[in-house]
This record gives sequence, C-alpha cells and structure tokens, in this order.
Amino acid sequence: MYHATKAAVLMMAKTDAVTYAAEGIRANAIVLGTTRTAMSEAAMSISPEGSAHLQNLIDLHPLKRQAEPDEVAKVVGFLAGPDASYITAAAIPVDGGYTAI
Repeated sequence: MYHATKAAVLMMAKTDAVTYAAEGIRANAIVLGTTRTAMSEAAMSISPEGSAHLQNLIDLHPLKRQAEPDEVAKVVGFLAGPDASYITAAAIPVDGGYTAI
C-alpha cells in the first residue's frame, strides 16, 4: 500500500503541474528519506525492536543519518521561492542518497 500511495503522490504532482501551469501554479513532490521527528524519536525509545528497525533504515541511507527537519524545510523554501520559478512537475529527493541505491 505504501508504494502505491507514494506513486499516486508523484503522479498527482505531475498532473497538477500540467493542469495549473497556465495559472502560474507550480507543483512538485519532495521525496523524503528518514527524517528526525518526534515520531522517529519515539520509535527509537519505545522498544529495542523499534530502535533496531529505525537504525536499519538509517543505515540504508548512504549518508548514514536522518534528515534534520530544517534540511527539508530549506528545500520547501527553495521550491516556493523565485529561484525555483521554472521548476515544476519534479520529484525532488531529500533522502540522503537512499533512492540511489
């Protein structure tokens, strides 16, 4: 189910980009890897299994760490700003290299 949902989000960004381009609206998708959030911190503290599972996911990322929330926010800010005015229908990975493996 997760993969189907992820694919739907990516296709929705592309469809919206084409549909609303004439109105000056851009649509992109940010493809996240593991990001340090309250939920990921809780997963690590709930049980040894949860901690091991999350650490295994982190270890799969070539950068061997989770993204910090501000790292994701900076990409969102860039895409919302004028420097990204010609970027639309794109899937931007913010995943520490995870999709490269």
